[in-house]
Amino acid sequence: MIDLERFDRAADVLLKARETGGIDRLDDELAPSTIAEAYAVQDATLRRLGQAGGWKIAARPDCEPRCAVLPAISIHRSGATLRVPASGFELEVETAFVVDKLPRPGIDPVDWIGSVHLAIEVLGSRFVDRRSLPPLQPIADLQSNAAVVLGPTVTDWHDRDLSTLDMKLKVDGKQVESGQRHHSRQDVASMLTWLAAHAAERGIPLEAGTVVITGARVGPLPLDGGQEVIASCAGWGDVAIKFSY
Repeated sequence: MIDLERFDRAADVLLKARETGGIDRLDDELAPSTIAEAYAVQDATLRRLGQAGGWKIAARPDCEPRCAVLPAISIHRSGATLRVPASGFELEVETAFVVDKLPRPGIDPVDWIGSVHLAIEVLGSRFVDRRSLPPLQPIADLQSNAAVVLGPTVTDWHDRDLSTLDMKLKVDGKQVESGQRHHSRQDVASMLTWLAAHAAERGIPLEAGTVVITGARVGPLPLDGGQEVIASCAGWGDVAIKFSY
């Protein structure tokens, strides 16, 4: 039997940690023991934060992808000023895909996309050290998402090789050196295909306006004390965030 009360209690603990700072872990009675339970905690968190606005998804070489539903209130436009998460933060530079057409069998998943954007994801784990925990707990914590900030629309993205993008990240005007990971058009199509089925099964289907981020191309990078962050990519424009402490 599904224990909704338990998932609600876990969500409440994580939401409180958003305001007070990181916790060591979820108590054993609240910690998810399966991926389905981790997603149920995500759903309980979403019920408290409002309607869905997007998804983050990360491919895995050895099993199905992992994902998190993102509340609409966590998605912003370039130039936003954000409060630093209570437990500190990390940044990832990503590509964001905004759904335009409803997913349907027989249609190339890339054709579901209405616009593409350079994006920064702000990671603000509700755990003191998420990497020391069993992976299901960070997954339950919306995969550590605190915010997604979108840059301008890229109009000619169909003509671009998504696997060769060269992204830059500056903090307070100084470039941050980091390796890059690349995702091809086929990688994106495969992730969207999986996500469409998964989201529908959870009762949160992809719809027009849904934002999907598909994994870090740069980062995650821990950044302490930075006031302004700008990510850029040739032909994609800039995406900027200011942080308040």
